[in-house]
Amino acid sequence: MTLQQPPLKGRRDLKPWEDVILVVKVYEPIRIYSRGSRICNPPPVFLYDLAVLGSQTLDQLRDKINCVSDWSVTEGVTDNPAKQIKAKDIYKSGFFYIEGVFYNDFRHAKNHDYSEVIRKFAEEKGQGPFRTAVMEHTRFVDLTLRVGYPYLYQHQGECKHFIMFVDIRLLNESDPLVSRNYPFHLRIVRKMSHLCMVCKLHTARWVTHDNERTWTDYCYFCDNCFRSFNYTFRKKIGKFRAYRYYDRAIVL
Repeated sequence: MTLQQPPLKGRRDLKPWEDVILVVKVYEPIRIYSRGSRICNPPPVFLYDLAVLGSQTLDQLRDKINCVSDWSVTEGVTDNPAKQIKAKDIYKSGFFYIEGVFYNDFRHAKNHDYSEVIRKFAEEKGQGPFRTAVMEHTRFVDLTLRVGYPYLYQHQGECKHFIMFVDIRLLNESDPLVSRNYPFHLRIVRKMSHLCMVCKLHTARWVTHDNERTWTDYCYFCDNCFRSFNYTFRKKIGKFRAYRYYDRAIVL
């Protein structure tokens, strides 16, 4: 697979045949729900491919996996729309599960070992033992991998994604040779945006709940419609709760 990437600025510091390229498929969060007495587990939905270098560490891949749950605002911002504390700024823990090893992110002092409760449960059921390692200290070339086999990335508590390594080969002269450009997106599945319910032109940026002036309980607004409809001279009109909305189609 030849990598295609727009030319980016940077010093060519990679030499052909001296590093490894891995292509990683990333999928949407795993959805499991009940329908009556039946448990439904739809097949995973592909999001995008990422190219990483063998010399890079797992945390560099994690930083390139953007999920809408990372961008969700942790509290209402009705009285002060400028205040937006994102979940990823507070809940920074996460892990990759690859071939019996939990690779935890410990770059921040308050990060938790999400895998601990899983390992304890498995031990009680006579499964394991499972090993742990530090994500930011582990390079891709140090991993034992199976091509085409699903592995797990978990963050924000219970948000789980399948990831899959679909290609591993030596870097060659036709590849981008600037290390700072990696990881980068190879292929992205475009999705339909959730449009503003007022102008029906722009992507929704806000959602209001219990708004006494709207025709539906949850109403989606673009930035301009949200401010012009719900505020006058920066003061809210009527009663409602407002939350920042990040559309899946624009979060990469």
